[in-house]
Amino acid sequence: MPIPIRSRRSIVPSRRPAPRGAGVLLVAHGSRCFASLDQIATLTNAVAERLPEHLVDVGFLQLSTPEIASRIDAMVESGCRSITVVPLLLLRATHSRSDVPAVIAKAQRRHPQVEFVAAEPLGPSLTLNELAVERISTAGGSGKRLLIVSQGSSDPAALGDIIDSSVAVAEAVGVASLSNAFARAAKPSVADVVRALSDAGDDVVVFYWVLSHGKLVEDARAELSAIPVIEAGIFGPHPSIVELVVQRVTG
Repeated sequence: MPIPIRSRRSIVPSRRPAPRGAGVLLVAHGSRCFASLDQIATLTNAVAERLPEHLVDVGFLQLSTPEIASRIDAMVESGCRSITVVPLLLLRATHSRSDVPAVIAKAQRRHPQVEFVAAEPLGPSLTLNELAVERISTAGGSGKRLLIVSQGSSDPAALGDIIDSSVAVAEAVGVASLSNAFARAAKPSVADVVRALSDAGDDVVVFYWVLSHGKLVEDARAELSAIPVIEAGIFGPHPSIVELVVQRVTG
């Protein structure tokens, strides 16, 4: 059953004072999908529980509110004198290489008294690979054809990261074959892969290389309805993702 998608939705931020002046701002892509925002809220709350000495909040690059700049300003108003910015991004592409650093630079000019620390994005990482292996294995992926659907990028290094991770995951699971499909900015598309796989007949295990449910998953599902598939899911607010965020903060 499709997940409801709406034009915009906000996560209501906390209004707590900053413990010891330390803050963590999680930066998510943003989505029109309610399920995606609920999952990001769950992840944010779980990180806050693991980092009780920090004020933990979340801001979005696009499509959702609150926006990053407004959350930084609110965190400073709440007493933060150091803010670690953690991109909840799975590829080292334009958002993590350019967009997030630009937002931090502007915030530093607005708040010269605050120390800003730019953490590494979530991906690529061994943690993501291991969780993908767990999801795909649980779905019965061993010996089957595997399709990994991801966002895609015009950055060759970012594409290299997802290909390398996909190969490592496929080898660990022991799949019969591996295909990658990209939602944008790269080929093959999901439709391209569906055409290539449509004559084989047996099931394809599909894993969505995304942090939360959103338009990418819904669009891919529409294309994949033409062939028999077994869904292995997404990363989601899994405890290992929470620990990965904490590692990005604590080093």
